[in-house]
Amino acid sequence: MIIKNTDNKNAALQILERLAQYPNLTINQQKAIEKEINLVRAGIKGEQEAAYQIDFAFKDSKHSVVIHDLCLEINGRIAQIDHLLIGRSLITFVLETKYFNTGLKINDYGEFLKWNNYLKTYEGMASPIEQNERHITVLKDAFALIDMPKRLGVRLSPTFHSFVVVSTNSRVDRSKKFDTSQVIKADTIKTNLLQKIEKMGLIDTISNTARLVSYETLENIAHQLCSLHRPITVDYKAKFGIVEPVSVSNNTSYSLLPTL
Repeated sequence: MIIKNTDNKNAALQILERLAQYPNLTINQQKAIEKEINLVRAGIKGEQEAAYQIDFAFKDSKHSVVIHDLCLEINGRIAQIDHLLIGRSLITFVLETKYFNTGLKINDYGEFLKWNNYLKTYEGMASPIEQNERHITVLKDAFALIDMPKRLGVRLSPTFHSFVVVSTNSRVDRSKKFDTSQVIKADTIKTNLLQKIEKMGLIDTISNTARLVSYETLENIAHQLCSLHRPITVDYKAKFGIVEPVSVSNNTSYSLLPTL
């Protein structure tokens, strides 16, 4: 079941598009706004593609719940979690979406490089794997704040598994030395999640069975997490250093002559 859908980001996109039409923008401001517009559009497209695949596979499931676009701010740390899938055994998949309309390379050191079609070269980017691990750290804090079921007096805790989801059409050049199995394409989400569960060892299987909760309990956990959702609002004018022009009333006049 889908507990929370993706937040509508069209309002932010409209604000950016209006700012791009502001007069007297510097060249740097114009470029920065255009870059932000492209990032927001790519983010929306990537999230929609992944959400479609997740919803298609799990929306009718009575063994898992789906939360899209969960923003948490806990203990001064913020996590923008694109997609969260929690099973009745409290196996929790945290999915970070990245949209690349050209190419992605992951080298032997686990560094991510994206193709710049304008400069015709790869350029560095922050590792989405590391980014998602930081999200999981905040998510653990969130689980600590909500009411979780107990077994024999012991509070149950979820297990977390991280995936980075890229566009189905993206080209991904993978290192043969660095494990890139966490990076998957949108159309393989269901297959990879099920394979992850199947690959868990006997000890993990026994542990997961011991944590099995009812579907009603799972829904309650998901709704508690959603109650912690704090949407991010960005002051784009401040971000790009845009100052509104001061309007002067036509009925107000100023004189440079001394008062007699």
